[in-house]
Amino acid sequence: MDEWHDFFLAQAGAAGVLTGLVFVGVSINLQQIVSEPGSGLAGRAAEALILLVGVLTASVLLLVPGQGQVMVGAEVLVVGLATWGCVVATQLLRLRSWGTMTPDLRQVFVLRIALGQIATLPLVIASVAVLAGDWEGSTGWWRARSSRSSWLCSTRGCCSSRSTARSRPGLPTALCTLVRRR
Repeated sequence: MDEWHDFFLAQAGAAGVLTGLVFVGVSINLQQIVSEPGSGLAGRAAEALILLVGVLTASVLLLVPGQGQVMVGAEVLVVGLATWGCVVATQLLRLRSWGTMTPDLRQVFVLRIALGQIATLPLVIASVAVLAGDWEGSTGWWRARSSRSSWLCSTRGCCSSRSTARSRPGLPTALCTLVRRR
């Protein structure tokens, strides 16, 4: 886990800073966001905050030393399901107004649903792979989650951190190596 410590530390720091920036941006423009309920801006802001808090929470939990495979998998699964559930709930609230949406907003909303799933489901899949004992199989899913969330935030107007391209072995590989050494 030592080789992943710096990555999760950087990811937690970046997610914390970006969450703060989005929160400040929403606070500054709150009047405009709330005054146009048909635009879906409130839901988009909520999704950005939810995704960033999910990354922050997962990163901080994975920084805790001495966790076993089951604990890591369970923590990531809970964070992944909570993030996914919050994003879906936000999108379902917006879906109720489908009939009153203009066609251009409908296209954006369909894209928003797809990107919300792309950003959250890899974390759930990675946690299931970790719980199933396939550490190496979950590496790609964790990387997919990290890079999709950063990309998704950059497409929603947030700042983007591209710290996910790395040449080190994946987290599951590193964790599996630590477990085997004991």
